[in-house]
Amino acid sequence: MLACLPPIVDYPNHLARLVILAHAGRDPVLDRIWQPSWAVVPDLAIDILIPPLMHFMTPFAAGKIMLALALLMPLVGAVAYSRCAFGRRLYWPILRG
Repeated sequence: MLACLPPIVDYPNHLARLVILAHAGRDPVLDRIWQPSWAVVPDLAIDILIPPLMHFMTPFAAGKIMLALALLMPLVGAVAYSRCAFGRRLYWPILRG
């Protein structure tokens, strides 16, 4: 491994936000300065899925799962959409980038 963190500029910010969400309501100091505000935002799926993982794995391991999902789900979505649109599973849409 060449680096501890992936070379993504905002990765530490996302990971910090997820750690805060994982511990929301359990840290009195943190609860005085930050409260989750749920709304429909682009990171909502990650905000819902990853903080529960942080209760039984390290934030860095959960962050790796977050990155894997962020990279794989658009590909899965393209194949699923082609299944719905054309009635069969097509893999050529994932080549469109």
